[in-house]
Amino acid sequence: MIIQAKGTRDAQKILAESLSQEIIKLRSIEAFLELAKSSNSKVIITDGKAPFLLGGEEKP
Repeated sequence: MIIQAKGTRDAQKILAESLSQEIIKLRSIEAFLELAKSSNSKVIITDGKAPFLLGGEEKP
C-alpha cells in the first residue's frame, strides 16, 4: 500500500506540474462540448473563469 501511495503521489505531482491555465481552459471547453451533446437539460453558469453545472440530477 505504501508503494502504491507513493506512485499515486508521484503521478499527481507530475500532472500538477504540467498543468497550465490554458490546458485547464481547453479541457473545460471540451467537457462542455461533450455535455452539450447530451439530450438532458442543463444550466451552465460561468464568470468566464470557473464554470459550474447546476441541475444535473433528476427528481423521482
